[in-house]
Amino acid sequence: MEKIILSSALSGFTRPQPTREENYLFVGDRLPDYLLPNVSNYKKALVTVDELRDHNSKLLLLHFWFSSCKTCTGQWSRLISLQEQFRSRLRIVSVTSEPYEIAGPFIKQWEEENAGKMELVLVTGDTILHESFRQLHNPHYVWIAPNGVVLAQTGSSFINTGLLEVYLQAPSA
Repeated sequence: MEKIILSSALSGFTRPQPTREENYLFVGDRLPDYLLPNVSNYKKALVTVDELRDHNSKLLLLHFWFSSCKTCTGQWSRLISLQEQFRSRLRIVSVTSEPYEIAGPFIKQWEEENAGKMELVLVTGDTILHESFRQLHNPHYVWIAPNGVVLAQTGSSFINTGLLEVYLQAPSA
């Protein structure tokens, strides 16, 4: 029942999805096990999507951002807190199409200003995930179930403890 309510809540506030001809992934599609280069804050720099989901055991939350979007980068402290709170069942991956040469100094500046380390897994210089999802919000989030199925695409207002708890406590999560 809670799973249905969450699905309804998540799907009810997303914008219309693009047409299939655009080759984007939609809610209900399975995210391919892409090999992602340029990964930071993980065991290795070249990682598959399946590894990020801990081989079907974690909800994967993709956070699409870019350095000139203050709203996007303003989410990091909250995302780090949520990652810590749900560490055993959730992995948040912060994804930018900007190369590390642009994103890296920006991240270091954020760390200095916030007196903390960026603890989220980062993907820089991304093209694979950006070409898979049409970014409807800034920041844009994609919820990926432990089995690799796209659950939702949302803005930041849906990224909160309450909705994460409802999803993660549902029997099929």
